[in-house]
Amino acid sequence: MSLLVASVAVPRPVRRLFTYSVPEALAPRCLSGVRVIVPFGRRKLTGYVLDVRVTEGAGDTAFPLKPVEDVLDPEPVLDAQVLELARFAADYYVASLGEMIRAASLWTPHSRGSRPTHWREKYSAWSRSSRRRAAPRSDWRI
Repeated sequence: MSLLVASVAVPRPVRRLFTYSVPEALAPRCLSGVRVIVPFGRRKLTGYVLDVRVTEGAGDTAFPLKPVEDVLDPEPVLDAQVLELARFAADYYVASLGEMIRAASLWTPHSRGSRPTHWREKYSAWSRSSRRRAAPRSDWRI
């Protein structure tokens, strides 16, 4: 019996990948580079799939694998360059690969939500005398 398994990096301070089984319903969407929801201890975490493979029988583990619960992205959000950068940073800074992937991909064009703004963009126009926000720079008249 063949089993589809995924190697997942979780953003926790552990320097290893975790193996999860992929249910048949999620198999077409579970690709390398997508974000997934996985059980991790008593909580659920967002992890990053790095590898998907088919194993024969029970696989290389002596215990049953936990399944991937959901796939968050319709297409991969990690490309080869981001993954290579995250691997280098994880080795250089002796950190977990999951934490480095999360740090390297906080905002990508594929991520949900708007572009993050820097604090200087949000609060650059403060009035020194009254300690309240001045008009935004686009509304200033010369």
